[in-house]
Amino acid sequence: MLAATTVACHQSVAALGGSVPLGMLAFDCVARRGVLGQEGIEKEIHSLADAAGGAPFAGFYSYGEIARIHGMRGLHNYTLVILSVA
Repeated sequence: MLAATTVACHQSVAALGGSVPLGMLAFDCVARRGVLGQEGIEKEIHSLADAAGGAPFAGFYSYGEIARIHGMRGLHNYTLVILSVA
């Protein structure tokens, strides 16, 4: 999961097309907190800080960041969505 965090952070910044992010916002599935534990959460925060390159960043835990638009089932657990703003 931590490797995916690093990839997501860098992909989010890369999507800015070379612009330096003004800030980043993380939407983190609350189920990841239990799996990562305190040490993993701290590593996740360091990945965000590295990708942000000094820009401010914030985030929060939520339930069901990504869901299907058809049918009742389809919730994706353990997701992390990063928004970089330029």
